[in-house]
Amino acid sequence: MYGTLPSWVLVQDGSREPFDAERISQALFAATEDVRQPDAFLARELTDGVLHFLSQETDGDTIASEALAETVAKIVRELGQPVLAKIFEQRQGRTTILPTMQAKLTIFAEPSDGPNLLKHRFWEAVSIQNVYGRDLESAQKQGLLTLAGLAYPGLLEAVPADVRGLDGNPWAIVAEARKQSGEALILSGLEWAWAGANEREIRAWLSQLDQGLAALDRRAEVLLGIAPAWSKSLGSGPLFGSAEVLEPLADEALQRLLEGLPRVVVRVDSKHSAPRLGRSTIHLAGMLLQTAAEQVERFLEKLPSLISLGVSAGARKRKYLRRHAEHLARGFQLDRAEWTIGVTGLDASVRTFLHQGVADSRASREFGQRVEKVLRDALEREARQTGLVLKLNLADAIV
Repeated sequence: MYGTLPSWVLVQDGSREPFDAERISQALFAATEDVRQPDAFLARELTDGVLHFLSQETDGDTIASEALAETVAKIVRELGQPVLAKIFEQRQGRTTILPTMQAKLTIFAEPSDGPNLLKHRFWEAVSIQNVYGRDLESAQKQGLLTLAGLAYPGLLEAVPADVRGLDGNPWAIVAEARKQSGEALILSGLEWAWAGANEREIRAWLSQLDQGLAALDRRAEVLLGIAPAWSKSLGSGPLFGSAEVLEPLADEALQRLLEGLPRVVVRVDSKHSAPRLGRSTIHLAGMLLQTAAEQVERFLEKLPSLISLGVSAGARKRKYLRRHAEHLARGFQLDRAEWTIGVTGLDASVRTFLHQGVADSRASREFGQRVEKVLRDALEREARQTGLVLKLNLADAIV
């Protein structure tokens, strides 16, 4: 979508700040609020247009803040939004390109709401105000986007836990993961960690794990088929008592041992056990409300900006954690953490344009594949631009 963007912005006092496309998007959203027509998607579309032209018109890795503001206003005007361009220019006279807004934190509650629900709503409000911003909140209200993990703004979604045998305390493992993750701990390599171990001892360890998960309100995800780096030396440790290399526990045997544990989920679709930053879900059905049934090409043109909205959530969450959760930087947790973009409404989109489900005919499958390609191409561009580790998860399978 766009080439090389500036890395730095030179502000009026002579200092430099990192160039941040999110600030442009939020400033343009504030302009839509000023005309009482808040539109997060329009702000994101305009931002993507600005970034495209900015990459063509800017030389070097630094741009002055005044030049940046002038360029944004000019491009927004050329993209057919003169009113927003004028408001944007007016706002620059009294604020920076992104005004700092510390609004009062408002929480809506009913008399019957218990303390846990009030706590949950409090942290959701904190997440919206301090992490994601009013524009992404507006996109969520419009049905374009769903933000997950609002209840734990200062934590990752899931972190890997290191299990190399049965001597580690399951409660301690869960407690340590709870300091860094809001939902889950990721366990991989158990087939190697428990090779040759006694089944009764494994069940006792898993029972303690399940109790710890319930007590600390977390869940565990067990990933199958991922050999840990230390597995090459398997057989030389005290658990086995000899230098003989033991065969890893069969996946079927491990799954049988894990049956009946309500807070443990077995996954076979993951190729690595990286930390998870979080996830957002974009809704193609929300896009359909903004596109006439005959405007197939316009629908496809809008998809990259919808992806950009979902990625914005991940970029802002990472930025917030870098500032407020320094302990997560250990071991490059944040740099390796994966942000998942879920996609719903592919089948509904195909039905809107072709009056068939995505799996009903060759033509519908090809259109679904075309939509998927646009989404994946956009995600790759966003990954290069933001440095985020991004994963696309389609709710509707194309067969």
